[in-house]
This record gives sequence, structure tokens and C-alpha cells, in this order.
Amino acid sequence: MTATALPPERAAAPPAPDRAPLPKGVGRYKRPGRRVAFANQKGGVGKTTTTVLIAAAAASRGARVLVIDLDPQCHATSTLRATPGRYTVAEILTPDPQTGDAVPGCAHSAIVPADAQVWPAGIDVIPCSLLAAERETDAGVDREIRLATACEGVADLYDLILLDLPPSLGVLSINGLTYADEVDVVIQPHRFGVDGAAKLSHTIARIRKRLNPGLVMGAIIAAAVDMGDDRAKRAIARERLAEAETAYGEHMPVLVMRRWEAVNKATDRALPLSHFGAIGREPAEWFDSQALRLLGEAA
Repeated sequence: MTATALPPERAAAPPAPDRAPLPKGVGRYKRPGRRVAFANQKGGVGKTTTTVLIAAAAASRGARVLVIDLDPQCHATSTLRATPGRYTVAEILTPDPQTGDAVPGCAHSAIVPADAQVWPAGIDVIPCSLLAAERETDAGVDREIRLATACEGVADLYDLILLDLPPSLGVLSINGLTYADEVDVVIQPHRFGVDGAAKLSHTIARIRKRLNPGLVMGAIIAAAVDMGDDRAKRAIARERLAEAETAYGEHMPVLVMRRWEAVNKATDRALPLSHFGAIGREPAEWFDSQALRLLGEAA
């Protein structure tokens, strides 16, 4: 299922909505409303897969989860089979023509459910659309904080908010990092580059200094790591993983996601790991551990 662009030629900002009541289940964990961004300026490293499968694991534990899709390719939106309504990321990041500012709290109007017939109940999505690419060329003094403004009050409704960032370091990614509490970097060891790490580190340092001093570096998630029987491949993987630990200017734990067949199938078919029986159990346990890491212990 592919997310569709909205009919208008240009996005228009939604109005500020009435506040929704607090859903049941929110507040079961010690860090409710935690906002975690998954980043890398390279595409195809597993950011969307990581985002969606952690969301599914958290929802399976009874958590209320929101996925914010900031990538104009709309992969998280389509994987979760969410049907965009009138508003998407493009609209909530569009400034009000009267004030020139983002509309506080307007993101509530863009929230839609994931397909609960396929995915665990409790996952909502702020979908993306192709029009979001227009936001990369926005001007204005507040363009980097529009997501935070639009999402006022949203964190009160969820146990966990996951942001799938685009494979670039433009306005959309900066908005996501400005709104996030934590950034986890997703890499594939054989595609990892120190030059790219330096650029991302510089961007994060600038955001910490100017926009979001509370942003913390969480973990490096090394996706699709081949630790099979080939000794040479294992040695290369270990070397790259050791390099990754310090490449971002500070020590970050490296969490190894192995190359699992079920994860590849889940990605290709836009399905949760529970659909793949026995071969899905080991990766499901890994994603469950990541959900617990981000949720914190039950309160």
C-alpha cells in the first residue's frame, strides 16, 4: 500500500484541534511520551524497518505508540498500512499564512491509526506525503522548530513516539532531532562511512547547542549484521562495529541486529514478525528488548 499525496497543489496548515482525552494505558511505563529519532544520512540501512518493528513490539506490550514518518518516500506510512487523512507531515509543518508560524498542537489533526487487522492495536501514525519534500526549501526563523510546535500536547497521549527520519540532514531531519529526546543511529556495517558519521555528529552538536540541549545520543543499531560461518566476514563485521562505537564523537553502545530472514520478509511484505512463525521468534525477541530499552520498566 502506498501513501498518496494530497489533492491540493500546495499543503495548507491544519487548525489547532481540541485536546483529546488521555487514552487508557498511557503512563504504564516510567518514561511516558519518550521521543526517539532513528537517523542516518544514508538510505537503505534499515531505519524504517527498525522504527516499525520496535513500534510493533512496544504495542504488543500494551504501550500506546506514535510513529512520525518524516521521510517523503512514505515507507513507514505504507508499511504500517496507514491511510492518510486530510493532513500529513507536509501540512503540520506549513506555517499559518496569517502569523508565519506553525500552528501549536495542529499535529493532532494528522494522526491516523495503523491497520489494526495487520499490526498490533495501539499504533498511530502521523503520515508523510510527497508534498513534505517542499518543506526542505522552507525559509523562516522558526522552520527548525515547527514539528515541536505542531506536536504540542501529543506526547501526553503516548508511551513512546518514534520518528523515522529521511536519509538526509535537511529541514525535515532537523525538525525531528529538535523534537526528539534521543537519537539512535542505524547503520549497516558494510556500508558504514566515517565521513558520514562526522557530518551527522556535527549536525547533532549544532542542534544540541542551538535548538535542543536535552538531545541525547542513545545507541548505534547495526542492522543486517552477518555473523555466520564465514570467519573473514565475522572479522570485518567486528572491525566495523568497533569503529562505529567512537565514530560519533562519544561512546555509544552498539546493538547488533543480525541478518534474519524473517526481518527481510517482514520488510518486503509490510507485515509484523508474528506472521512468520518460528523463524520470526528470535528477531521478535530482539525487537522486544529494544522496545523495553526505550519504554523503560513498567511503572
